[in-house]
Amino acid sequence: MKKNLSTHFTALLLLILMGNPMIAAESKKGIGRVTIDTKLVSLTFDDGPLHNVPQILNILKKHDAKATFFVLGKRVKTQPKVTKQIVTEGSEVANHSYTHANLAELSLKEIRSEVERTQQEVINATGATPTLFRAPYIKYSSEVRQVLEEYKLRE
Repeated sequence: MKKNLSTHFTALLLLILMGNPMIAAESKKGIGRVTIDTKLVSLTFDDGPLHNVPQILNILKKHDAKATFFVLGKRVKTQPKVTKQIVTEGSEVANHSYTHANLAELSLKEIRSEVERTQQEVINATGATPTLFRAPYIKYSSEVRQVLEEYKLRE
């Protein structure tokens, strides 16, 4: 499995470096694309930390690359050392809710709990406060955006 993940990652980097550079930007209206002069890529991983994070971090290190890991608070609670390793190795930890619930279907109180609990678990594990948030299933509502504003989290 390690060889396959490394091969796929290397192939992805080569495609990006050889192709037209594009940045995908998520907005309230969806995802847009902007052509740029510099070749860049933003790597993100959702739903972690999972058992393969150390392997992913080794591959990132090998390619002098960084990534953003959108983590679930319940998994950070059970894997604080792996979460800390993400930050220690120069990548970013971002909030992806506590339980991976569809936040657009929850009450304001429940949304706050999902966000706050994850923020606290990440702070406890890493000492860093997440500044980015990605809603599970990319489902946003006005209540979700209200909570993100309260916590100064960017989408």
